Amino acid sequence: MAEQIVVNTGPLIALSRIDALEVIQKLPFEFVCPVAVREELDAGLFHGYPVIVISWIQILPLSSLENPIAKVTLDRGEAAVIQLALERKIKRVCIDDWKGRRVALAVGLNVTGTLGLLAKAKLLD
Repeated sequence: MAEQIVVNTGPLIALSRIDALEVIQKLPFEFVCPVAVREELDAGLFHGYPVIVISWIQILPLSSLENPIAKVTLDRGEAAVIQLALERKIKRVCIDDWKGRRVALAVGLNVTGTLGLLAKAKLLD
């Protein structure tokens, strides 16, 4: 079974903009995201972002309510990414925002971002 990675909204938007989603799909990860990330992607339509529908990302609900302290520090998607990783004992997250990366590292998660995924994909070529 492939290692799971919880991905945030920002990397998905960035990868979509450079037409690299298909490249990332080939990585040896099982990509998952919380419902909040899917909702942010859907809300992005109203702000001019492209439609992003990715069939190979599993959308998972949180087991408990989102942590209000995390939501004060981070945006809803980042807080949900970190919470989902902790709840499901997933060790790796993909977050670009520096605040989200710092919080994820502080709670013991391995962090990568858009560039990290692209670099890993390049190494597999």
